Amino acid sequence: HHPQRIRQSLRIRGTMGTARRIYQLWQSQRPVTTRPLPAPLAEPSTTVLRALTFAQSATPTVSIIIPVYNQYHYTDACLQSLQQHTTPTIPTEIIVVDDASTDPTPELLALMRGIRVHRQAQNSGFIAACNAGAQQAKGTYLVFLNNDTVVTAHWLAFYGSIKSAN
Repeated sequence: HHPQRIRQSLRIRGTMGTARRIYQLWQSQRPVTTRPLPAPLAEPSTTVLRALTFAQSATPTVSIIIPVYNQYHYTDACLQSLQQHTTPTIPTEIIVVDDASTDPTPELLALMRGIRVHRQAQNSGFIAACNAGAQQAKGTYLVFLNNDTVVTAHWLAFYGSIKSAN
């Protein structure tokens, strides 16, 4: 729009500087879109441990693996979201690998029904926990979730595209 300003910017800033400046101007004029933030997780001191029951398939197509170490309130929120938003039409299994947690995580996991819990004898780290979960998995597809993940509706929608591609 302003060829003279662009030529002047090229002389002063050079090609990269001008490109950077154009990008900055473009960014400042873009409309800001916002999404509602998810509800905050309950603080550990206010988290009440409660039992959840999950539908578990004997022949899962998707294995959901969640490595955890402490932070039981995150694990609780993750499992609650999985129970609420995992479609029963997709054969799944949930495997939680507890990497020797020292907080109430073992007590929380003991309340859950329809998930498999693998407790490591000692804390071996994130990758070792992921590998332990993968070794336990029966599904064709493995989905790894951090324990602070809160899934939403249709979160496993990718499965339909995988299924139709095969």
